[in-house]
Amino acid sequence: MLGLKELQGAFKRHLLEADPAIAEHIVGSGALGEEARLGIYAYAYRARLEEALATDFGGLQGLLGEDAFHELCQAYIDARPSTHFSLRWFGAGLAELLAQAPAYADRPHLAEMAAFEWALTEVFDAANADCADASAAQAVPPQAWPTLRVALHPAVKLMRLEWNTPSLWRAARDATEEAPPLRQEPGGWLLWRQGLTTRYRSLDEDEAAALELVAGGGDFAELCECLEAWMPPDQVPLRAASLLKTWLADSLVHRLETD
Repeated sequence: MLGLKELQGAFKRHLLEADPAIAEHIVGSGALGEEARLGIYAYAYRARLEEALATDFGGLQGLLGEDAFHELCQAYIDARPSTHFSLRWFGAGLAELLAQAPAYADRPHLAEMAAFEWALTEVFDAANADCADASAAQAVPPQAWPTLRVALHPAVKLMRLEWNTPSLWRAARDATEEAPPLRQEPGGWLLWRQGLTTRYRSLDEDEAAALELVAGGGDFAELCECLEAWMPPDQVPLRAASLLKTWLADSLVHRLETD
């Protein structure tokens, strides 16, 4: 007679690998024999995983259609079995699978949609933290501005997208909105959480570079130097100040740090 731990292991192997060894330890009940009872659990297990993926990747489901999305989910369940007690993390590798699997790799917009949707989920679940406001900037001494560093909120994410993925996602989410045609629209995107609301917007090239710089620890003097690639030096201070004002107003900034 197997102990509880061994029974649990055998049941897990049946769900993940279709190992039949557990069947001899299952008792039939009425019209349901051992195989039927096991089949119910196996189906429910995979159905629950697919339901979790459908919740996290509604835009991807909209691109593929229900049947193709079902096939993708089953392939993903086989390739990337769940390893965490929470379904929250199950979809973490879907974008990577879409980028690498031969059946999907020639459609890179699918991997991008999965990556975008997963990023939205991560933004929503990111740690809470205080947000600095305009008063924090007003409190910075004039001599400290060159070494000022902007610590972004944990929910801030930066992405570069090659397709009109946000428009496609929005159409799939709203259902009533007609989906636009797929087209290439390369550019930087900002994703963040403001209160309990997840937000996203496209970025001009200079702002995308500026956010990348401050996210990497660059100070205000380096930010101004970065912006000189897009405008005359005499316009840089106003643009830098305008960007910081926007970031503070949009709750992107956790704190301002000075040496």
